[in-house]
Amino acid sequence: MAGGKHAARSKSFEDLEFYRKERSRRKEEIEEKELDDKLEVHNNILDSNANEYDDNYGDEYDDWDESPEINYKKIAIVVIIVIAIVALIFGVYKFLSSKNDENELNKEETSQVDETMPSSISGYKVLGQVIIKNLNVEQYILNLPEEEALKSGVVKLYGNSLNGHGNFCIAGHNYEGVFKDLEKVNVGDEIIIKDTRNVEYKYKVTSVKNVEPDNLECLIQDTSKVEITLITCDTGGTSRVIVKAEQVAKDNG
Repeated sequence: MAGGKHAARSKSFEDLEFYRKERSRRKEEIEEKELDDKLEVHNNILDSNANEYDDNYGDEYDDWDESPEINYKKIAIVVIIVIAIVALIFGVYKFLSSKNDENELNKEETSQVDETMPSSISGYKVLGQVIIKNLNVEQYILNLPEEEALKSGVVKLYGNSLNGHGNFCIAGHNYEGVFKDLEKVNVGDEIIIKDTRNVEYKYKVTSVKNVEPDNLECLIQDTSKVEITLITCDTGGTSRVIVKAEQVAKDNG
């Protein structure tokens, strides 16, 4: 009887130990499962946050990846704009400088105008003045080859503009103070032609000769030269005195 009780008690202890181990194993399984569940939840949260971050900031990171190229483009645009502004400022400066130079030149030319030179004499326009210092000649050049004009000065007989390329021919009477002693001019002598701005142009005599009244060779134009021809009658009135002179280059005097 006692042995039966002892055997039953042992059996109870074994069952209790089995149950205890089984409960401990099940507890470990539950704890392990709970840990796995927590890890899964935690991973899901991380994945969700990562996806949300990509949705919100992924494009921004893409832009950051491309930012060097965009910055270079912006820098290039800024440089082009700066160059354009500098070029514009330089162009405006050059334009204003040229206008100032032009104004200064106009002032200089205006300051050279001979206030004593009339614009017209006896109704004829004054083109300029011829000066031959050796003969004490200072005569205004009138624009038309008419007898009335010849009474008031010398006249343009033929040619282009005064002091321009070609042969500007000036005629005058053989009067005292006009072209009376024209044949006394020598080759190499100086003749001065003033324009209406009082600018002086120097000419050097290249030839002096007498020709028949119907000889018009002296009127021939040579546009490679800047030339004047002075024409008058000789003292007896039977021939013409022709004096030719070429403009002296300004570098030479």
